[in-house]
This record gives sequence, C-alpha cells and structure tokens, in this order.
Amino acid sequence: MRGCVRLFAAVALAFFSAVAAGDEPPFISAGEFLSGEFDFRPVRAKCVVKDAFRDEINPDYAYLTLLWDNRIVYAAVPAKPLTDDDIAALIGASIVATGQPLPHLYDQREKLGRNLQISNPEAIQVTERATEDPFDVPDISSLYGLGPGDLVNIGRRRFRGRVLAVWDRTTVLLSGVGKFNMPETVTAKLVNTPAPAVGEEIETSGFPETDIYHYTLVRARWRGISAATNLPPASVNITAKGMTTDETGRTRYRYEMHGKVVSMRGRVHSVHDAGGRILLEDGGLIVPVDVSATEDATLNLSRGCVVEATGVCVMEIENWQMNSVFPQIKGFFLVVRTPADIRIVARPPWWTAARLVSVIATLLAALVAILVWNIALRRVATRKGRELFQEQIERVEADLRTEERTRLAVELHDTLAQNLTGVSMEIEAGHVDIAARTLKSCRDELRNCLWDLRSQALEEKDMSAAVLRTLQPIVNTEQVKIRFNVPREKLSDNTAHALLRTIRELVVNALRHGNAQTVKVAGSIDGETILCSVTDDGCGFDPDESPGILQGHFGLQGVRERIAQLGGTFTIESAPGKGTKATIRI
Repeated sequence: MRGCVRLFAAVALAFFSAVAAGDEPPFISAGEFLSGEFDFRPVRAKCVVKDAFRDEINPDYAYLTLLWDNRIVYAAVPAKPLTDDDIAALIGASIVATGQPLPHLYDQREKLGRNLQISNPEAIQVTERATEDPFDVPDISSLYGLGPGDLVNIGRRRFRGRVLAVWDRTTVLLSGVGKFNMPETVTAKLVNTPAPAVGEEIETSGFPETDIYHYTLVRARWRGISAATNLPPASVNITAKGMTTDETGRTRYRYEMHGKVVSMRGRVHSVHDAGGRILLEDGGLIVPVDVSATEDATLNLSRGCVVEATGVCVMEIENWQMNSVFPQIKGFFLVVRTPADIRIVARPPWWTAARLVSVIATLLAALVAILVWNIALRRVATRKGRELFQEQIERVEADLRTEERTRLAVELHDTLAQNLTGVSMEIEAGHVDIAARTLKSCRDELRNCLWDLRSQALEEKDMSAAVLRTLQPIVNTEQVKIRFNVPREKLSDNTAHALLRTIRELVVNALRHGNAQTVKVAGSIDGETILCSVTDDGCGFDPDESPGILQGHFGLQGVRERIAQLGGTFTIESAPGKGTKATIRI
C-alpha cells in the first residue's frame, strides 16, 4: 500500500512539475502549508535552508531543514546527481522551492509530519547564497543569555579553540575562551574532513545546539590556525565509580570533569576493531575508551590485560529538545589522544577461563576417542573371541568324533573281533551250538553299536531320561523302574556312555535270561563316587557257576572290562530262585 501511495505521489510530482512550466504555482505561507489546504498541490515557498544532509537510509535523496516564516519545515529532494558538497552548499542559502505539501512522509520516517516534496534539484532556486566566508559570522559568545529554544532560528556561529580530542573521525572537542574571557569547551561535528589533529588550534563555524551544559556546532566547517602543541598531562587519577557516584553510593556524574585529561585503570573487557572503542572494566562498571583517532593504541592489546588509560573525559548528553528541557547524562567515555595514552600494566594470566574450557574440551574429546576406541577394540575382541571359540568348538567336536571312533573301534575289537575269533575256534572244534550262540551275541553287539551311533541319549539333561531312552528300543520299559539321581553334568560323555551300555546289558539279561517281571535301576552319587545298581526278581543264578566266554556268553565279561576301564568295580549278588542284584561303583 505504501509503495502504491509513494508511486502516486511521484507521478503527481512529475505531473505538476511538467505543468509548472506553463502555469507558475502560487506562493504560500508557512501557516497555509501547515493548514493542509494545499496538500498534494504544487506550491512555492520562500525560505532559508537551515540544514541539509544526504539520507542515510536512501542515499539517492537529501533532506532539508527549512526556516519558513520563522517556522521549521522539512523537505525531501532527489539528490542522485548532487555531491555532498553541493548539498552542504545549500546550508544558509535563501531559496524558492517548488514542491508539493504532503501530510506525512511515505517511507520509514512517516511520523515526521507534514513535509514538502520537491520533485528535483532544479525545483530549488537559490535567491541569496550563504555567506561566501562561513567564518564571517558572529562569535559563539554572542549567544550569551539566550535559552535553548532561542537557538532554533540562530544562524551560524564560530568558535576558536585548541583540539582536545577527536572521535568518530568527524567530532572534535575544543577548548577556548568564551564570554568574559572564561574557559569554554565546545563540541563541533564537522562536515569537511579530515579532522584536525589533537593539540591543533582551529576555528570552526556551524549551527549551534546545546545540551544546557555546553554548545555543539553541527554541520560545522573548520580551518587551521596554528600547529599542534604539546598535549597536557593527566590532571587527575580517577575511578569509574568516582565518576558516577558520591560518597554515599548515590548516582552523581561529575560533569566538571568534562574536557579534563584524566587517567583511569581497568581490565580490558573487549577490544573492538580498528576505528572503534575498547571497553574497560573498573570496579564492575564498563567504561568505553575511544581509539578512533589513534588506531595503533590497540596493538598488542588483548582481553584481560590490565591497562592505564589516559584521555579526555567526554560526558554523553543528548541535546536539548522541547519535550526534554533537562536532558539527562547517559554516561561518559574517554578519548585517547596518542598510542602512548594506553599503557599495559599487566598481561592476562596464561591460565584463563577460555584456555580452561579448551583443555576441558580437549580432554572430553580424548575421552570420547578412547571410549570409541575401547568400544571398537571390544567389538574386535568379541569377534575374534567368537571366532576362536568356534575354532575350539570345532576342535572339540573333531576330538569327540575321534574319541568316539576310537571307542567304537575298541568296542568292536574287544567284542566282535574276540567273539568272531571264538566262533572260528568253536567251528574248528566241532562245537556248532556254541558257535551259533556266539554269532547271535555278535549280532546283538553289532546292533547295539549301531544303535549307539544313532542314539540321542547322551543329549538328555536327566540321567533317568537317558536310561529310559537307551532301553526303549530293546525291552518293554513298563517292567523297568528307574531312579537315577546322578546329575548329568557330573558325568563325562565316556562315563555316561559306559553306564548306559552297562545298564542296558544288565536289564536285557534280567528280562531275557532271568525271566524277571520287574527290574529296578537305581543310581546315586556320594562325594566323588558314583553308585549304580540293577536289581531284578528273576530266577537268579550262581555267580560262581555262571557260563562265560567258553560257553559263548560275553555279556558279563564285557561289563566287567568296561567298568574296569573307568577305574570302577562290578559285583553280582544272586542265588537260584532269589533274583539278582548287580552293583557298580566308580
């Protein structure tokens, strides 16, 4: 919306400017301008340019402060073809301006109020130029007795003095002689650059303003009178607290120190870029120190240094305004004159908070790296351990297979080979019946060996279940009562296998040869000794007269040899008609 209005205003200005060539706009007074009667209509005004400056927001425009019938009016004019000197040359000139009154500016300065929009620089006709010599004006002492409001309509004034301080490259503080030959300090904001050197005596001419303490000449020009002299030394050593509070702790600015050369000690809080300011911390208060005129003063200066700064004290006060009759002091700052005015008293300690944070951060980074490295090593170790464990398992499995093959070979050699040898001998002796029984025993032994190869009895966690699984393929397990209270983990595979084969052999003998109706299998552990018994209610026999290898019976002899290999003992208690109890102790 604002863009459209601004565009409309620009079109209207162009239109009325074109019309103006054939129909001169009327002259109006400041009162008619302020009434709004001529808004958006081309008019002419006779006025004096009090101030002129290029817009810092839009450099293509310039703003003029006009004195029109003893009233202040603001005007805007396109300034793209104008130089800064062209704009400054309008200050003090009497002009006839052709423009268009607007209720307010249609940009960011909309609260400025009614203003005069001038279409182009050619719409400004200079009727009387400013004094050719800007210094051919009354001395500032002529302002004696005037109040702040009286300075609005005052023209240029001049002041002669020696430069005490320079800051912001365009602002100087002068010390000279005022009314009644009394010392006077005046601030000048210069438009012609470069600024004079500290200690140089100059004459400056500008428009006076005041903060009710001293005068400020704005839009001022200067010219040199004499070269710089030796700078005065510090007149007083003072603290920041002493500058801003009284002995009771109340806020009290010592304005009498304005323009005095003082010395203050503090710790560097921050170092600004060249052309800026450094900040000193003194007793918890921050004091700005301007080094814009002496950029070399910050060389070798770092945060934390304790320095002694010598410079001109400048009180910061806004200029008088209608609604602010008593401007308040905002603070103060020091203006350094030469690089020697900054003296380093003590360097900051090497062990600073920043370095401590850096060390902590480095240690934390190292700790994180160590943790990551440990995790990586742990993962590598775990993987290697798993690989090694798998290799060990494979090696143990190979050993177990080898051991099982060896055991099977021994079994076949000790039973089948011997039995077959006995069969051969019996056949040669003509004992066919004995040879037949021996062959039957060989067949049973071979069947048992083959079953052992396929059996999963050794995988059982409970020995009673292992005994039951061993007997199921061969006998009616309903006739067998099992109570084997020996933990499986207490037995090696060889011992468990030997016990299972022995129990099977004894149970088969009890049911087939002893005609038993019930067989009880019991097992227990006593310390490091395993006890096992197989008891039946069969026909029994005389152990001393029992048939052996010569009669083709190899079962009991095989049991004795198997238990002997385990370092155990095997005993039989039996009698005809009283059943049998076989006991194994390992």
